[in-house]
Amino acid sequence: MIANTPVDHAEWSIQRWEEILPEADHSFGLFGLRIEQVTDVLNSAQKRTLRRFSHYGISGIDDFRTLALIRRAGDLGMTVSELADFLGATRGAISNRIQRLYEQDILERHDCDRDRRSYKLTLNRQGKQLVDEMYHAINNVRAQFFSQLNDEQLESLSDALATIARGSLEHVVVGIPGEPG
Repeated sequence: MIANTPVDHAEWSIQRWEEILPEADHSFGLFGLRIEQVTDVLNSAQKRTLRRFSHYGISGIDDFRTLALIRRAGDLGMTVSELADFLGATRGAISNRIQRLYEQDILERHDCDRDRRSYKLTLNRQGKQLVDEMYHAINNVRAQFFSQLNDEQLESLSDALATIARGSLEHVVVGIPGEPG
């Protein structure tokens, strides 16, 4: 980092952009950088936590999210297409992930009544226990991460993030202004 750089990288970054591009609107830059910082640190901590489950074939947060969706679906299970839709991934990526996790003997496949080419995925007893353990481990990381906030701050942050999440779902960014297609 550059000499005399403040510890707060986000503020320093915005100060530099203000010097480089004084005519630009930087009003939301600091928020964006702070969200990126927080997300990066939380994701890194969660990734480290999930490493203890690597002997079950768990390779990261995407595996946890996939298995957690199946866990929450309960006995109804989920198809590869449903998982892909929920996770915003391709069917191919989900199929590869499912095959790898299936080989760890934590998933069960059940034929679909409506479509014989498809199957529903559920967790077996070992899979349920694994996902529950991962959930507790991830939740402990999140609790530690947010422990410096009091209840009022947590509620305000949760409300603000929920508002942003709802707005981003309603106004999906199609492209970057000034960028082709």
